[in-house]
Amino acid sequence: MSHLADSKIATMKIRDRVAIVVSSCDAFYDCWVPFLYSMEKWGADCPFMIYIISNFKSISSNSKDITFLKVGQDLKWGTNLKNALQKIPADYIIYLQEDYFLNKHINWPSLTTHIQYCIQNQIDYLRLTFPYIPGETLDKYYIKNSLNQAYAVCLQAGLWKKDTLEQLCLNGWTGWDFEYKVSSVIRERLPSFRFLGLTKSANGQISYVKGTGVRKGKWTYAGFRFLKKNGFNHLLKQRATEPMFWRLLDVDGWGRPFAKLLWRTINKIKNI
Repeated sequence: MSHLADSKIATMKIRDRVAIVVSSCDAFYDCWVPFLYSMEKWGADCPFMIYIISNFKSISSNSKDITFLKVGQDLKWGTNLKNALQKIPADYIIYLQEDYFLNKHINWPSLTTHIQYCIQNQIDYLRLTFPYIPGETLDKYYIKNSLNQAYAVCLQAGLWKKDTLEQLCLNGWTGWDFEYKVSSVIRERLPSFRFLGLTKSANGQISYVKGTGVRKGKWTYAGFRFLKKNGFNHLLKQRATEPMFWRLLDVDGWGRPFAKLLWRTINKIKNI
């Protein structure tokens, strides 16, 4: 049997066990159209249902595989996501956010292979994107990370065992609370938590604009460029764009660490 046939059979077997969940709320309504545009362009042939979390709003879609989950009043990220997950009939979810504007094709057969591996080995979380976090290399695909590494478990694109993520969605938590505190909660509540990262060479990574499309309520420079390039100029008026200084966070080399150091220093001075 060919590899292509194998991957199609594998996808059929796990289709009903996996869903894509896009964490959002009505305050990010302006991101939904460009996100779905990027999914249609770079995530074509997606084999899984896509659930977009909102409060009361939704937009029309030509795809029967896209559903808006309306959770009502915005009770912050943790409560909203937990309430949504309880309504989703899946064992594993691919976590995305509405401003993860895709910029490279998703290799669904490879991603399906990683999902199979995680299901078979009861992996709670697999990081599916960069930045690359070094760790113990298990084989040519997977890296074993440590909770002591900053953002080894985070809200960038990732595959989650749904029940595990539900337990980590604490009521009232913001996404920032999760990023800063989740490692401590995992140590306390989930001692058997198993998680991995992908090696640099592994196919199946999910790639989107660097720095995501929105940061602290403003379009990032990468988000700004994505919208301009793809004909969404009218959305640029919906929110401000980050100042030039923040563009340093979206480039490689000396600029990024310099900008982060300067930003930390400014915040320390403010708090004195």
